[in-house]
Amino acid sequence: MVKIKKGTKYFIIFLIFFMSFYVAAKYSHILSGFSSQTIKPNLTMANGVFNNSHNYKKVRIVIPEAKEENVANKVVSLIDGYKDIKIKYNEKQQNYYTTVLEIPDSLYRDFIVELRAVKVPSQENLVTSPKSNLKIDIKEHLENAILTKETIKKELNKRLTPERFKGYQAELMSVQTQIDSLKNLASITKNNMSKDIVFLSVYKNIKINPLANATKKFFISLFVSVILLSIIGVFLYLFMTFILYIMRRMGLKTATGGGGGKYSYNYNKGYYGRGGVKKVKRIYKDKSSSDKPEE
Repeated sequence: MVKIKKGTKYFIIFLIFFMSFYVAAKYSHILSGFSSQTIKPNLTMANGVFNNSHNYKKVRIVIPEAKEENVANKVVSLIDGYKDIKIKYNEKQQNYYTTVLEIPDSLYRDFIVELRAVKVPSQENLVTSPKSNLKIDIKEHLENAILTKETIKKELNKRLTPERFKGYQAELMSVQTQIDSLKNLASITKNNMSKDIVFLSVYKNIKINPLANATKKFFISLFVSVILLSIIGVFLYLFMTFILYIMRRMGLKTATGGGGGKYSYNYNKGYYGRGGVKKVKRIYKDKSSSDKPEE
């Protein structure tokens, strides 16, 4: 077994608690909990839906809401009253309501008028894209593809060799795939031109004091960190003990502390010091003093 000095044990315990306090304080943000904070809405997903839409008309509307007002619920009721409005994203939290709507262009004006009657927006930005951002004429390409398809069908009705027949069949399948793709693209373009995208956000400024929640997170994180670091320390101790055991089994000698060890040597200055060899006086009790040998 590996012997650890008492001072080293205290240092390890101090290091475990210090690292645990650091991790807990960083994870819980307890220092920032002493000041009140405003809850900010998370608009990442809503912005993604809005920005990835390719509609011709895109509108971003922001409506502030006071504490005593109930604007968010009124807006929800207004949206539910329009059956032709498609909700592409919707989120409601304590202090904000965010939604991304796809509104038919014929209903856009009526919806905005009713929305302003609920409360006048503080921000209303209109963004329009070019009528067609495609570099090709979909209608012309679709007509050409259909004409090519009819030509291939006529060729297939003729007497053909097996190789040419297979070649025309492959071309026919390729042209049909192109026709389906162009029709789908035309439908999407028509939808983008006839429907508008509206990013609607209703929010209220709510200040909170997150100290209680931060304190709870701090103590939980501290407890978990102490447990994990203690387990890591025990694992390292057992690993070192195992390595030393393997070294002894392999015949490798390990260093041991001085004083009492197997290979320690203690020297007595009385015998091997400056005084030389210590003299020993011998006394024979059974013989007379005259018979004692001279020293």
